Amino acid sequence: MKKLAFIYNPGTGKAKILQDIPEIIDIFVKHGFEPTVLPTQSRNFCADFIKNEGSRFDRIVVSGGDGTLHEAVNGLMAIDPSNRPPLGYIPAGTTNDFAASLSLELKFPAAAQQAAGANILPLDVGRFNDKYFSYVAAFGAFTSVAYDTPQSFKNVFGHAAYIIKGIQSISDIRPLEVTVTTDNFTETGKFIYGMASNTLSLAGVKAMNDTLVDLNDGLFECILIRQIKSVADLNSLIADLTSRNRESKHYLLLQSPKITFTSAEKIPWTLDGEFGGEETEVEIENMHSAINFVR
Repeated sequence: MKKLAFIYNPGTGKAKILQDIPEIIDIFVKHGFEPTVLPTQSRNFCADFIKNEGSRFDRIVVSGGDGTLHEAVNGLMAIDPSNRPPLGYIPAGTTNDFAASLSLELKFPAAAQQAAGANILPLDVGRFNDKYFSYVAAFGAFTSVAYDTPQSFKNVFGHAAYIIKGIQSISDIRPLEVTVTTDNFTETGKFIYGMASNTLSLAGVKAMNDTLVDLNDGLFECILIRQIKSVADLNSLIADLTSRNRESKHYLLLQSPKITFTSAEKIPWTLDGEFGGEETEVEIENMHSAINFVR
């Protein structure tokens, strides 16, 4: 039988997956896999296990939120591409942005059927200096909400937990002076938010530039929202975002395989909803077709 490592986060999403573990294991066995089952024990458990042991498996399947998937991707990227096994995902988080982009099943047994199947899709991965991300790297307004919201709070309030924490962080919004550079573009300005992404969904909401997105085209979509100086500017920004106005004066929309962000002060970043560190210079590069994903 083929060897499969199943790593799940037992604390994600009110721990609902626990009752389905026997059925999930049965599905894997029926698909010809001999599963090794591992509940995560601590932060980075998933990444460390895959980095150190992943190459001896024919398939890796993880279950949890976007943070668990983030760890899995970082673990896989530490493995030589010739030994990198395909990755399956059983989404169990609060928003499941990555799962929404790939139209993955949200009921655990159905998602397990997908993860054990033969439909394999090459996907781009983002490099963030010496780290990796699966779908988004961002700085500025509200980006700390995902990693600042306690898991217990998410379990009780679900997606509303992010909204509550977002309202609490409004007073922290301030413009950041950043220079953004691609192969054919550079601009220095004051921005309240910036991101490079490869996703159709952000925080459970359809991404603004979703019509540009191809999850395996070697490109990132980038949006930078400029400083808001008045209520009129805020209303105009909201109107432009709502209507998806790509010519808005309030933000930049870019596509590029490589994007560099530099600033005089250290800026906190979030990667797939996880804290990515504070940096003055960030190089983001699209690693084209870096992983094989089962869907």
